[in-house]
Amino acid sequence: MCVARVCTSPRVLYAHGLESGANGYKTQVMRDQGLDVTAPELEMSLWDVRQKNALLRNLLSPAALFSGYPSQWFSSAMDASFSACVGVMQTAASKGSFDVLVGSSWGGAVAAGLIATGGWKGPALLLCPALHLKEKYGMSTNDELSAAAITAALAALPAEQKQRIVLVHGTADATVSIDDSRALSAATGIHLEVLKGQRHGLGGFTRDGDLVEFVHRVAASRDEEPEEAAATGAAPVLEEKRQPGEAELLVEFVHHIPSRDDTLNEEPEEAAATGAAPVLEEKRQPGEAELFYQGYEASWHHYSFL
Repeated sequence: MCVARVCTSPRVLYAHGLESGANGYKTQVMRDQGLDVTAPELEMSLWDVRQKNALLRNLLSPAALFSGYPSQWFSSAMDASFSACVGVMQTAASKGSFDVLVGSSWGGAVAAGLIATGGWKGPALLLCPALHLKEKYGMSTNDELSAAAITAALAALPAEQKQRIVLVHGTADATVSIDDSRALSAATGIHLEVLKGQRHGLGGFTRDGDLVEFVHRVAASRDEEPEEAAATGAAPVLEEKRQPGEAELLVEFVHHIPSRDDTLNEEPEEAAATGAAPVLEEKRQPGEAELFYQGYEASWHHYSFL
């Protein structure tokens, strides 16, 4: 930001990825490249019960186990974890003075939730937000923080606020489909910046200084007129893509999990590209109970890489 012709580094409030942490890769790179970054520890993990907001910890809690049918246990635990992470960011935002909110993947969804609930009204950069992925195997019952509720709240934001929010997603993301961000952009009117060839970790984008450049650009919109803030750069490059079915998505998640460098751990993107889509075969239709346990097992294996 520039105040009275004196330029200072934007103060960034950063929501990290699922199995990352306050000092993860993106946090370190942004700091090394000159940004003033505050990254609260979300204390989130899938299986590490030592983390206060861990999914497994919430899954084993009485609140989840007695929330209803077994098919609701997973979504109830996920709701609890997600709500707690939004609460962490809400507390941090209220205690500090920041110029830009940045969230990556799980943190991108958390940042979107913070904006939707009124906890943040300034410029924001949402990187590959896993907003819909968090409900892939169980719909949220949270009236404020479900993917549908957050999307509706973002769509209802004033135009001048939406102009200061940018979605960023890579076309080679094998963890969170770019179609999710395309749908979110279409539903809300928030600009989507498409990065050709970038995978989920956005390692090259981060390492080469483009992330910091985007932060500066979004931060500058804080002091611009609404019509100026709308000019966020080149129009996104869209590519036609077939929409896979539910069965295909489930098989892809289980058998074609992306490499660890392409996940929410925010490490540099140096892993090999994932393979071709699996060939589907005819299969009998499982019963309701079997579907639940298959979905639970698949989600566990998939989310463990986030």
